[in-house]
Amino acid sequence: MRYRFGELDLIASEDETLCFVEVRSVSSARFGSALDSVIPRKQARIIRAARAYVQRRRPPWPGPLRFDVVAVHWEAPDGPSVALLRGAFDASASRSGELPW
Repeated sequence: MRYRFGELDLIASEDETLCFVEVRSVSSARFGSALDSVIPRKQARIIRAARAYVQRRRPPWPGPLRFDVVAVHWEAPDGPSVALLRGAFDASASRSGELPW
């Protein structure tokens, strides 16, 4: 989903949890890992987009929310390596310090 202030790469559910998943990929670790690229400013944009999604969703999501990151590293000789970091950050990571819900 795309909003004027950010976008959500994937929205999924696991059991009772709604998961907002940011997908990042790098071809080299020269400038940091894919996980390193999810800086606080990027987290805040994802949180704002998730807030907009949740506020517009009908019926409202009844369960907990989680922010995950899928990191793809393309430098591996035998193909890309993929890692999922569940709960990579939470809504308290937003720059305003306010919970978005």
